[in-house]
Amino acid sequence: MQVDHLTPDDADFAGHAIRKLKGLDIDPPQDVEHMRRLLENEANLLVVARDGHEPVGFALAYVMDRIDRDEIMLCLYEISVAPSHQRRGVGSALVEHLKVWCAQHQVMKMWVLTDRANIAAIRLYSASGAEEGGAGAEVSFVWNRQTLATHREG
Repeated sequence: MQVDHLTPDDADFAGHAIRKLKGLDIDPPQDVEHMRRLLENEANLLVVARDGHEPVGFALAYVMDRIDRDEIMLCLYEISVAPSHQRRGVGSALVEHLKVWCAQHQVMKMWVLTDRANIAAIRLYSASGAEEGGAGAEVSFVWNRQTLATHREG
């Protein structure tokens, strides 16, 4: 398995990956232009896992500026793994790739929200070193500076 941070040059593959993994029926030419614009924005990170040439998972994250300090954080907005590749380390590889990116870009924290009923997501985020927070139906997970710092060498 290979995990890649996609660039605007990968717009065709990005469109294919998202259509496949989300089960979407979108006109490819429009989808490619949309993907190119999305990937041109450096605040958008699309990371895709491949098995050979086929996409088997993706993570979408957004870089966010802080208002109270000159630092950035990363919001992990969405992660998806093909049913054929679930429970095989794909989700963990996607999160680890984002953690490395965060360490390389001096990100103060990475965070994600999920529903407490999403047991698979809770297991994934907990196993990857995130700290759990929240008491309601939604739960947050945060990878703090210390957790991300373990990847600065890589």
